Amino acid sequence: MNYNAILLSGLPVSGKSTLCKRLANHYGWDTHSVGDIVKAKYLAINPQDTVFSGLSAWWKTTPPAENLQFNLDLKEIVRCGNVVADSRYIHYCSDLPALRVFVTADVETRARRHANSNGISYSPYLIDSLKAREDDEFQRGMELFNVDYRNPLIYHLILNSRELTIDEEFIAITSLVKSHSA
Repeated sequence: MNYNAILLSGLPVSGKSTLCKRLANHYGWDTHSVGDIVKAKYLAINPQDTVFSGLSAWWKTTPPAENLQFNLDLKEIVRCGNVVADSRYIHYCSDLPALRVFVTADVETRARRHANSNGISYSPYLIDSLKAREDDEFQRGMELFNVDYRNPLIYHLILNSRELTIDEEFIAITSLVKSHSA
């Protein structure tokens, strides 16, 4: 199969966005994210909350049909090709010629990254917060799709961003895309 898109999924703060930007720049493709779609919808309803302080609570209360639509909207974007997309739930795109990649790292590594990138102190609270977010996203995935998004059978490639540099992740993905091109 020739891949005309790359779909990145993974645990919160595992490095998906950084990898997404790097790949999009390399291929000259657009980037899209369900997170961006959700944030845009949230800001349309809550324009005063430019720091997204209520986003997490709002997302948890969005009706399943609306949450499902966010993902279906992204699928239509991916269907057109020449895109790198970031979404927690990508199994529903298995019928598309898109490389499906899961990015993971242990929770402590992700908490330290979050602290560093946001200029805040590392604390056990960050670990608890990331675990809670992962649990919420697992539950939502089960509600919407009856699928554990962390299941390795969904993906063509699994990358541990604690063990690999961004350059190594990039090479792994671009090599796989190249090996599947005509």
